Amino acid sequence: MRKSSVFDKLSGRYDNWFENHKFAYETEVELLRRLLPKKGRGLEVGVGTGKFAQELGIKEGVDVSEKMLKLASQRGILTTLAPAEDLPYGDESFDYILLMMTLCFVDDAEKSLLEAVRILKFGGFLIAGIIDKNSEMGKEYISKESPFYKSATFFSSGEMLSLLSSSGFGNFEVLQTLFESYKNLEHIDKIEKGYGRGSFVAVKAQKS
Repeated sequence: MRKSSVFDKLSGRYDNWFENHKFAYETEVELLRRLLPKKGRGLEVGVGTGKFAQELGIKEGVDVSEKMLKLASQRGILTTLAPAEDLPYGDESFDYILLMMTLCFVDDAEKSLLEAVRILKFGGFLIAGIIDKNSEMGKEYISKESPFYKSATFFSSGEMLSLLSSSGFGNFEVLQTLFESYKNLEHIDKIEKGYGRGSFVAVKAQKS
């Protein structure tokens, strides 16, 4: 994952975004919950402050930001400092892996996905969530001068699926949400199959 300095400096501000946009966060959590396996050993790569891992019952997380990992630890996550491209776990260690907005921050998306393949058990699942760069929210994030996203690499849903396929994943299940502006949400947004309309898209992909 990319240099952690901005996340170390602004870890509190990052965490506050989810408090300030409660229903967008809860909508993303609900979509991911529908895709996550109900049992097995799970890992969040790019766990950040642990907001998603805690809510989704994922016990282990890895990140490059020490300050964010401290917050994740306070949320009960077993944390490890490491980049997505070089994970300190043995082959076939996990039943599932979550990458929540992680792909846009890594130095090498293909290498990160190959590492996920390596540490997943045969038949295990990767759940990857992105803000589609072609969506309204994606276009806003790309254009605005956010300290978090100015160095990010955004993907379209099609590009993400292509990356997953070329990395050894198949059997895709894709869900989308955030059809309304995340700023004005006053409820959990609807969740639909597929992609192309919602700003937040997540795929469940199986190691093949």
